Amino acid sequence: MFQGNILSTGDYNVGLMNEYNNSYYTSPQYYAAKEANNKIHKYGTILNNCTWFGADSIMTFSPSFDLSCVLLDSLYVPLITNSPLYQGYVQAGFYKNANSEPHIMLVNRRAIQTQANLMSISPVSYPPLVTYNNSYTSAEPQTVRLFPSDETGAVIGTDIAFYDPFDSTLYKALPDYADVEIGPGDGRLLQMVGTLRSNPVQNSVIYASGYLQGSITVSGNVTFTEDSDVTMLPNTSITINSGGSLTVNGDLHISADCHITVNQGGTLTLNTLNTFFPNTAGIDVHYGEININNSNLTFFGDTGILGEASTIRLSNSEFRFDYLGRITNYSSGTYGDSGSIIASNCSFTANPGLESWFGFSVMHSSCFVLITALSARPGQVFILRTPTF
Repeated sequence: MFQGNILSTGDYNVGLMNEYNNSYYTSPQYYAAKEANNKIHKYGTILNNCTWFGADSIMTFSPSFDLSCVLLDSLYVPLITNSPLYQGYVQAGFYKNANSEPHIMLVNRRAIQTQANLMSISPVSYPPLVTYNNSYTSAEPQTVRLFPSDETGAVIGTDIAFYDPFDSTLYKALPDYADVEIGPGDGRLLQMVGTLRSNPVQNSVIYASGYLQGSITVSGNVTFTEDSDVTMLPNTSITINSGGSLTVNGDLHISADCHITVNQGGTLTLNTLNTFFPNTAGIDVHYGEININNSNLTFFGDTGILGEASTIRLSNSEFRFDYLGRITNYSSGTYGDSGSIIASNCSFTANPGLESWFGFSVMHSSCFVLITALSARPGQVFILRTPTF
């Protein structure tokens, strides 16, 4: 902890503690630094593993810096007419990580303004610490507008967003740009990522890191490639309707309260996936189709794959269940369809002490079941409730 002034007398603005009238006060800078430390640590850890390409000041027009290195066409602060404050002066640093994914560090240099004309006298008169907050006010936030280049479609994905890893805010560049608000004196690190709009266009792709948020309805073909690493942020839902398909060939991370629903005529395919589903996340298949190949899935709590007269194909995969996790397929008789479960060379394990039926059940007599090379934890029993083989 610093006490007194770091610089010469009167320059307490950069101190953490100061003396006034024989009393010590914690400076406003102390609380600002304390709040910023967590963010700086998060950003610093990421940037330490990135390559720096340069920096520039972002004004109300795009900078002269060549933005192609970070897959941007332009970057500027939209001008607000009749604003009494100066605009722009957002410092930007341009980086790429080991996967060549662009990162842009933005710092809003417009921070505070004086309540009174304290700076017009010589020498400069600073207010006492005890009246600091009454002498300065924070400036209004500024917005930075980012335009991804056309090249992103072949490198990042069909739809582009910017992700702040500190507070998990996602700024979607739809249709052409993303607006990012930055508070006075604050900063944001933005990673360019792939995403999906609420109604993805036909043949949408994510090639690299991706983040999904909100309610997404898939009616066309959507693919996450082998090099993709996609995260469903909390409360994200994906619904695959008739004629729609989602194929996941890379990594998929499921957050709390996330759900994937496959409706009649829709298809979900998970290939070489290694992930877990939290207590409040799962997959529902209503008269649809799901294919899981060469994957390792873990379900926590009362989650799993819940099918209704659907086609469920499982091959060369391992499934782990905790508490009430399960794979089911049943018929409500709505369409008179039977559905099927076809499992080949799969293993199903559950925590010791769970009820014997946890893990795998077929709950109607008309479901076609074909199981080969099925393995389970010793003592674990899977009940097939009057199925037709």
